[in-house]
Amino acid sequence: MFERFTRPPSEDQLVALAGLFQACAQVDSLARLGAGSSRALETAVRSLLARNPESALAVYGGIECLEGGFAALEEILLDPGAGQRGLVLHYVLGALHLGRKLARDRAMLERVDQGLGRVERQVALFGPTHANVVANVADLYQQTLSTYRFRIQVQGTAAHLRQPGIADRIRCLLFSAVRSAILWRQVGGRRSQLILGRNRLLPLARELHGRARQAALERDS
Repeated sequence: MFERFTRPPSEDQLVALAGLFQACAQVDSLARLGAGSSRALETAVRSLLARNPESALAVYGGIECLEGGFAALEEILLDPGAGQRGLVLHYVLGALHLGRKLARDRAMLERVDQGLGRVERQVALFGPTHANVVANVADLYQQTLSTYRFRIQVQGTAAHLRQPGIADRIRCLLFSAVRSAILWRQVGGRRSQLILGRNRLLPLARELHGRARQAALERDS
């Protein structure tokens, strides 16, 4: 009965959610399995450097870059408690919380912006997924968002989480998740839509997932 109190979602809102869910699903994969998508990592880094995008989709480089995010979003909207989906949703809600804190913290936003400026220059030299770039993004996350009292607790296999390269990628993806959480609110998204409005989100999520899958196939053909 609460569906009538939530507004119909926009395409921009679903794009931001796909970016958020894609990053969080990759965090879960790295933490539990020790493996993730290099393409999704590239999308995450580039999203952090998109400071004045023309649209929500431009943050991620194209709908094909979010195919995994729409897939994860659709699965969780269908059954949020199944399998490991609860962990992904836990990371999503944590990123939304951090996003609210960061958006209100002008001093921290300035530190983040300065740090990302340095990362941007490094990406121009080495590319977005170079180990040094990922390590610098991870370090910036530790120097900024990790200083808040609230932290996202990542669960997984200890042997994977202890590896510096995996830990760096996880922090990089969490950073991107927070960026997407801020974008989600900028385009009018609200937490209540995830909790109360799943049935309204699902049809558009399915439609955009189909478009993203087709665009990814065309890119890779």
